Amino acid sequence: MIERIKQYFGQGNSFYGLEIFQFQGEANYHLIHVVKKGKELEITESLEFKDFNSLMGHIKTSMPIHVSFNLDTIITRFMDAQSNLDKNAAIDKLFPGLKPEKFYFQTVAIKGCLAISICKKKEIDMYLEKFKKLNLVGLSLGTAGLYPIIEHVDQKIVYFNTKKIICAGSEGIHTIMENKDNEIYRYNINGLDLNSSDLLGFSGVLGFLSGFGPKYSNLENTIAELRSSFANNRTFNLLLPNFIFLLFFVLLINFIFFNFYNEKIKSLKSDITFDLENKEMLAKTNRRLDEKEKKISALTSLSNSKSSYFIDRLATMVPESVMFTELQYQPFQKPVQPKKSISVYENTISLSGTSSKSVDFSAWVGAIEEIPWVKSVENLHYDYIKGNVSEFKLSIYVEDIKK
Repeated sequence: MIERIKQYFGQGNSFYGLEIFQFQGEANYHLIHVVKKGKELEITESLEFKDFNSLMGHIKTSMPIHVSFNLDTIITRFMDAQSNLDKNAAIDKLFPGLKPEKFYFQTVAIKGCLAISICKKKEIDMYLEKFKKLNLVGLSLGTAGLYPIIEHVDQKIVYFNTKKIICAGSEGIHTIMENKDNEIYRYNINGLDLNSSDLLGFSGVLGFLSGFGPKYSNLENTIAELRSSFANNRTFNLLLPNFIFLLFFVLLINFIFFNFYNEKIKSLKSDITFDLENKEMLAKTNRRLDEKEKKISALTSLSNSKSSYFIDRLATMVPESVMFTELQYQPFQKPVQPKKSISVYENTISLSGTSSKSVDFSAWVGAIEEIPWVKSVENLHYDYIKGNVSEFKLSIYVEDIKK
């Protein structure tokens, strides 16, 4: 479990293997997506692109990618691996006068032969500049990219994009030739079926995971820098979201506790000041109630006194066909409400009742209008109820009579 966690943080579980090759003079890009499931590797995608922009539009820049260069300008030569020459001497023998400052080289052992591949630095550096936004973790030149896997290939001829290696075995030195038709061949390597077009890309990913690679190369420092940059980027990308989540969680917990205790403090402060505020509010309320009660009492007393006076005088005029249901002197304009002023219709008598004879009612209203202290009479409502019985409502506007 610890090894899996360490591997996940260090390398991840998804990888790209990219082979750049030339076919009919044009650069092509063969990309495979390799996923590690347990101890097995599985190719989930195998795609080919004709132009660089299409390739970059598909690649996820956060994933590690191994690039295998299979360019026409890469030269690979073989010699007997049992030679007593050291690596530098072997390079001088196969490539006399080679200037390391202008060329990249890689040496690998392939089935009993030493293979040395070289390419001009400016060509490789051009691609490295294009790929600077990607997480490069490995580079290989020509057949050097087959080093991690070729020993597991049983066939004498090993095909990959545009090239093939004819392995001589114990009979002599290998040869590398053009695969002019660029035909696709199938290989079974430890139970995994591979197309020849996927061979270089898959081998590069395998080399990155296993640590196998060219034993001698002036690309070692460049590859080490690329892998260090990838490790830093991956650590940052993995830890940053977790750090942000942790920080948010801590802030959330802090906010919850702060809000909880802040509410508690506010509640305590409210309890402390409640008595004084409540006493003051109660005192104000009592004063307002007293004032209203006095005003209502005065109004009611005056209204009752004057109502009696008006009823006494109106009663002597009421015909038998008219019955009173309500009589109010200076009625309220609207119901009494807390914190609202009391408004009345001054010098007004509101009179409601029923009449069984309209002739008597009209005569009675006319008689009221003749009373000296009556200014006017307004018939607010008159409507038949049933039979000859009608209901009415009058407003009688009177002079202010002092009692």
